[in-house]
Amino acid sequence: MRWASIRVRISRSRRGAGRVSSSSEDRSSTVVAAWIGVAGAIGSAVIAGVFALLSGADQPPPAPAPAPAAAVAVASQSLISGDDMKTTADPTLQDGTRLAAGAKVTKMWLVRNKGDVNWRNRYVQRVGDDPCVSSERRVPVPDADPGDTVAVSVPITVGHNSAGRCVVSWMMVDAQGRILFPRKINPPPKNGNLWLDIEVFPAK
Repeated sequence: MRWASIRVRISRSRRGAGRVSSSSEDRSSTVVAAWIGVAGAIGSAVIAGVFALLSGADQPPPAPAPAPAAAVAVASQSLISGDDMKTTADPTLQDGTRLAAGAKVTKMWLVRNKGDVNWRNRYVQRVGDDPCVSSERRVPVPDADPGDTVAVSVPITVGHNSAGRCVVSWMMVDAQGRILFPRKINPPPKNGNLWLDIEVFPAK
């Protein structure tokens, strides 16, 4: 009986050991399978990245963003140091004045010499050749000492075929035609030191 009992215990011990071994093998298999899955995923990602790089090698580089439009250059200083001007009034033909096509009138500005340079042999010179109004290209400016205000007048004739808004500008220049003052910063088409801005309607 004693030997039989020992054999039974040994037999049960072996069966228990077998069960433990089988459980360990299952866990090991699960861990190995998990690592294989992770390795496969990493490998797929690497291959996909390499393929994307190789595919992009033949693609042209993206076009650079367009540069912002350059601002229109506007002179900030007078040609002669200390020279300056200011329009103080428009005695005739204020902005928006209505004129009939073919009308002959005179545009006048009152301009003050607000600098410390004497004005001699100066002119106002027309900018552009808009046919809505005809005039002399260059008209003399009265001589003016610092602090003086002078009347600058330009005779004009409204075009016979003109209609709608008409804007013409003039710049002050010297005898050589050099522009003396920076352009005033105004919405186009007012781009001179002085301007005419009228509304033309058909003559009856």
